[in-house]
Amino acid sequence: MNGTSEGKQKDRRPAKDDEAVVKAPPLPHITLGYHPLRLLVQRLKQDTFNRLGELIDEIQEGTEKDRKLKIINFMMERRQQWTKVLVLVMYAKKAQDLPGLIDLSSYFWHFKLTTDRFLSEMFRIRSDFVTAKVPNADLKTALEVLSKGSSSVPKTYGFLPPPPLSAAEILRTVRKINTLLAFRFSLHEIPPVHFRSYKIRSGKATFTVENEFEVDLSIGQEDHTSQLYLVDFRFLFTPTMDLEPLQRFRSAIINQGNTILLNKQLPGIYDFLHNLALTNKISVLAGQAGLLQEITGGRWAEAINCTMFKRTLRINYWIMSRADSKSWIDVGVLAPTEKLPSRLGVRWFRENKEVTDVEVPLDVANLSTERLLKSVIALHTRHILTNLHQSLSSLAIFPPHTLKLKIDELDSSNSVLSIQLTATRELSIAIEPITGKFVLKKPSTIISNAEASINSSSSISIYNLRDMIGNLRHRTLREEIVDRASKLDWECPPLRIIKPDDVKKWFGQDHKPRYIIYLRRKNWYKNWILAITMGDNGEQAWIVDLREVGGSHEIANVKIIALKTEKFGFSSLSHLEMVASATISNYVNCKELDDRNIQYTLKQSKGGESGIRRAHICIRTASIMRTDASWARDSLTLNYSNLTSNGEIRLVVQGGAKEPMTQLKMEDMSSSDSDIFFHPPSGSFGMNFVTKVGVGVIDQVIQRLQSIERLISFVSVIRQKNLSCQHVELGKIVFVYTTSPIRSATIQFSGEQLELIFPEGSPHVRVSTFLNDLLKKGGLTQVISQLKLTTSLLVALDEIEKKSPEGIVNITTRGLEWYRLYYPNTRNHIIDIRAFRRRSELVWFIKDGNIVRPQGQQDQPINPHDPAAYSPLRPFYVDDSTPGIEGLRSGSAVKAEMIGEALNRVHVILCPEYAQVLAAKSGG
Repeated sequence: MNGTSEGKQKDRRPAKDDEAVVKAPPLPHITLGYHPLRLLVQRLKQDTFNRLGELIDEIQEGTEKDRKLKIINFMMERRQQWTKVLVLVMYAKKAQDLPGLIDLSSYFWHFKLTTDRFLSEMFRIRSDFVTAKVPNADLKTALEVLSKGSSSVPKTYGFLPPPPLSAAEILRTVRKINTLLAFRFSLHEIPPVHFRSYKIRSGKATFTVENEFEVDLSIGQEDHTSQLYLVDFRFLFTPTMDLEPLQRFRSAIINQGNTILLNKQLPGIYDFLHNLALTNKISVLAGQAGLLQEITGGRWAEAINCTMFKRTLRINYWIMSRADSKSWIDVGVLAPTEKLPSRLGVRWFRENKEVTDVEVPLDVANLSTERLLKSVIALHTRHILTNLHQSLSSLAIFPPHTLKLKIDELDSSNSVLSIQLTATRELSIAIEPITGKFVLKKPSTIISNAEASINSSSSISIYNLRDMIGNLRHRTLREEIVDRASKLDWECPPLRIIKPDDVKKWFGQDHKPRYIIYLRRKNWYKNWILAITMGDNGEQAWIVDLREVGGSHEIANVKIIALKTEKFGFSSLSHLEMVASATISNYVNCKELDDRNIQYTLKQSKGGESGIRRAHICIRTASIMRTDASWARDSLTLNYSNLTSNGEIRLVVQGGAKEPMTQLKMEDMSSSDSDIFFHPPSGSFGMNFVTKVGVGVIDQVIQRLQSIERLISFVSVIRQKNLSCQHVELGKIVFVYTTSPIRSATIQFSGEQLELIFPEGSPHVRVSTFLNDLLKKGGLTQVISQLKLTTSLLVALDEIEKKSPEGIVNITTRGLEWYRLYYPNTRNHIIDIRAFRRRSELVWFIKDGNIVRPQGQQDQPINPHDPAAYSPLRPFYVDDSTPGIEGLRSGSAVKAEMIGEALNRVHVILCPEYAQVLAAKSGG
């Protein structure tokens, strides 16, 4: 049998010549992306040539080492490139094999892709066949219905029609069913607590669960133990899942409900439909959330994130402003309690913490995910703004009248916290409901930067937000102060090099400043500035004493200034300038007084019309005066007066003498210094000082006090000597010491400087140096005495010197009371003129220096016959009996008023030529 079958198979084989030859199709050749090798070689060659030219230009400069390094780097880099080309050339030698391999690989890849697509399409067709099990369409009947509106084919399914019921029978049957249901639920099967609300009508019992569902139940038999049947059910909330198009799903629910009624009766059907309603609600909310999340260009697009965990819907909101999305709501089924069944509820997590003290409103009858989100966001916005309001209220810089909070429980976009930053600028803080970003209204550059800084933070606490708002307030106020100060010609020195340790040491103990503004007036001394510190406790003004050490500034001392207002308007800055200038002036002057160990007290005066409380310095006069201060009152007062137009400070020193200064007549002071004023009847005087702020005036006060003391004492002496003053001012007195002719002298004094000046041609120019020494050591009284004593003598000496021939006499001044006349042509005669007190009267003694007395015989009488005792002046000494001239043994004693005449007589004797001059003068 095997052989037979094999023979048959052989008979069925086609002949060899008749066999069809099937050849494989040629592989598609890939040409896309191919580039000729020669193009690569040409480009590399051109690039090498270009870089070589650049290298030649570069090695023209630099050291030999740099040139070699550049050449080596160039050669190594080019070698790598040409090595790669060499490898490609070696591969190119086998170019006839590589294209086939590439084509084969491409073919396999396309074949696999086609196979995958075919299998996927087959599976799709198979899955579509599941829903394609429908009867064939009755096109003939359909065409008839579409054309005529009705069908002539009778509707019959092969069943015998039931006998028709009359209306009475139907009514009787329905009533009977109603009665049976009423008895059953009243006597035999008590409905559970959640089904206590029901109605019986139309042959069915309708049980209602508020905001969830209604279910219609009926019976098929009269026995009270028979099964209840589920006729229909309806959801009592909107929107709801539409079950009408899904008839199979609805039928499945009804069938499942009938099964549950058979096994678990009413409690079972309640649990089934209750859970179905809750699940449906969560599904509706999830569907709405998905639409809000997925709508392109919608309000909530990319602003929320929705996820489902079993029957819990989680919605993360504000994910755009907070990357970690720390706030969300969970919508799910809450566990039942003793009084309440399981129900739909919301759990709110705010900043990773569940909020249990706030009830989130959820409308379970009218479901709306967007309305739920808005309610939660409104609560979250209220929480943030309320806490921010409370936190800002704790700062001294935000008193109650600067904060105003408005809350809208429904729409968070209407919730606003208004903050009065400065007197002219207000800030409104709101939160954008969808994104959760802070919106700072009434924008400016500073506010816009602050808003960007706040929103750029993925996590920000209330305290951080409070600090940012505080910083915004400080920066806004700083901008206003600097702007207004610049308009008032204040300078803002760049003092960033002040050491932070100094700032913390001097300003950070109690005030803890966040920002510091440094201001300086142009006419202030360079080491003084005004600092305005801004912190959580408010603003405070300081005067700062700086010292420059090694290129940086160190704070030597600070002084706090009481602010009249914190508005920092133009008037406030002007007021601040006055207070700061006065404080700096008092500080500097008090420091100078301390350095000099001068006793003083700093007293606070009452505010005047301007309301400025100014401190004044009371200086003890005896402590500041270096000389006797018995003439002055016990104290001086140094007061701030005002500021000049160019910003310098004007100070007033007030004092007085113990006695009236009646000797200072007002007409005498008509040309006096305008910075000093006197009131002679009361003895009061005052001094005005105009100086830079920061420069002390104690030295000037001392100098002027000395000048006033000297002025009063000098004028008193002049009056006592019965002399007259031509001109009186502080630091200068011109008085007349002879009236015929008028001869005057000028006393100039300033501080330690004291000088007696005589006009040109005055006879006392000869002795001005001696008189100045006497003025400094002995006082003006002795000077005036010397002026009276020497006037006649010095006039005579000037006359002799001017009218005598040259070389006849040489006059030498040895002192105020010693003069010498030397006559070289008259036996070298020497005449000494000296003042001595004789018989309680100061007289001049003319001594003949040519009378030589032997040793030991100075007290013996002169022998007139002794040749050594001979002198041409002997007749003048012995024989002259002129009143006021008394001859002595070796000279003459002459009264002051007669010294001129006596001197002329001596000179005539020793110089006969002078006698001719006098005779010619008298004859003329």
